[in-house]
Amino acid sequence: MDNCCDSMLKYIIFIFNFFLFMTGVALIVMGAYVHIEMNQYLNFLDDSYLTSQTVFIVVGVVILIVGFFGCCGACTESYCMMYTFAILLAVVIITEIGLAIAVYIFRGQAHDEINRKMIEGLKNYSDDPNSPYAGVTNTWTVIQSDFNCCGVTNYMDWKNATFSQNANVPASCCKATPPTRDCGNGMLNGTSDLSNIYQEGCLVKLELFVEENISAVGGIAIGIVVLQILGVLVSCMLAGNMKRRANYV
Repeated sequence: MDNCCDSMLKYIIFIFNFFLFMTGVALIVMGAYVHIEMNQYLNFLDDSYLTSQTVFIVVGVVILIVGFFGCCGACTESYCMMYTFAILLAVVIITEIGLAIAVYIFRGQAHDEINRKMIEGLKNYSDDPNSPYAGVTNTWTVIQSDFNCCGVTNYMDWKNATFSQNANVPASCCKATPPTRDCGNGMLNGTSDLSNIYQEGCLVKLELFVEENISAVGGIAIGIVVLQILGVLVSCMLAGNMKRRANYV
């Protein structure tokens, strides 16, 4: 009966480790996806976003290693390896929960940090390709083009930029596709038609984009953690059976 139970648990462990490998790959892919999606906006995002991407990838790699360890333990019927597998997996779970808590805690601070960086970037905006702030300028161009917005809270924020001394807003604020270089001229002094530009600010739209990505990643992560907890329980059961059988012999 014990042999039958052990065999069933071993099969469960093998099946679990297959899914564990998949979760490791999923975390690596999620980390890479978030990096690719957020990379063009990193000038305005808090450093914690970059850290979370790295942690996802590192945890994914660790899970692949832990999964291999679990397969070896089941194949060799070593209860020591199975207990070690369970402990390592528990450490991974604690790390993931800690990361989730950290993201939740810092999300409240993210608004102020993003707002500060966007305002600072707006002031340093320059259409000179040789400007030391070319990276920030490019980020503003991408954000305004991607989210159909203009400025931080609205288009009038561009009054605070040295770029806008002639009452202009960047071409990326324009609705025309593709926008002409001078399509944003005169928008801040009422000499041009405001209906030709996006008037909503980018702060809310960027934050919404980040929130949607975090929510999607969080939902997947919860499913992964539940699966990992089941893996710890099953591996402990199998290790316990292996230990009892070894002591009996």
